[in-house]
Amino acid sequence: MAGVAEACGAKSAVLVLVDARNKQLAVADSGELARAAQDLEFVLGEGPSRDAATRHGPVGATGDAIVARWASCGPAVTALGIRAVAAAPLDTGASARCFGALAVFDPRQAAGMVSAHVGCRVDGALALIRARVFSRGMPVEALVRAIVAGDLTLTPKGPS
Repeated sequence: MAGVAEACGAKSAVLVLVDARNKQLAVADSGELARAAQDLEFVLGEGPSRDAATRHGPVGATGDAIVARWASCGPAVTALGIRAVAAAPLDTGASARCFGALAVFDPRQAAGMVSAHVGCRVDGALALIRARVFSRGMPVEALVRAIVAGDLTLTPKGPS
């Protein structure tokens, strides 16, 4: 999982598999930080992996938005030093059921979210982010915050 975290441009990552009722079945993690964050999510019953699997869509939050989004899990996760998180659902597209989620913690989560949405590698997602920053003439931090907050979704055809 350390390779997955690195490929996503993140400090750590966790892969969670769930059953038909979204109950956690198995977890693979890149190390202590990801394991601790996922353990908190499991025990507290809320968090990014659970939301991504339940909602069948990517989720992300940074800074104070982590605490605002997940009232129980958020403060505990930020106490671990996590300042950003992004999660994407795992599904085949062949059924309405999601079988898990991949969550990444800390830097470059916007690239991981764009990568999941567009279905491209992280370097391609970074190129899309750079192109959007250039075309809009806006600070990269503002664009990244909008992506992670879910206010802007980059797709192969443009923003949505």
